[in-house]
Amino acid sequence: DNKARIAKEKQVKNGIDLYISDQHYLQNLGKKIAKQFTGILKTSRRLHTVNKMTSKLLYRVTVLFEQVHLKRGQKITLHGDEFEILSVDRKVRLKNIKSSEKSIIKLDRLR
Repeated sequence: DNKARIAKEKQVKNGIDLYISDQHYLQNLGKKIAKQFTGILKTSRRLHTVNKMTSKLLYRVTVLFEQVHLKRGQKITLHGDEFEILSVDRKVRLKNIKSSEKSIIKLDRLR
């Protein structure tokens, strides 16, 4: 949509690195992808430079999305117990198959 352009595309072991010209567009794109697919979204920034005229800090932003292939109703083994997945969002609701006990854990612990 001509708001940002892809400056560079790089093939890496687990996917593709895209270098995008507009950091705000990149952050919004990451949020949209995280809404659409199940996965872990991490956004980080690092100081790049300071503008000499305005003394503003300028940052480079990195957005990482790692897709996790989990579905509702899927059975997984965790710490020797078998669980059924009830729902997947930022947190995963699980039900122990033997004891019917429900629990909630963070998505990144299932990687």
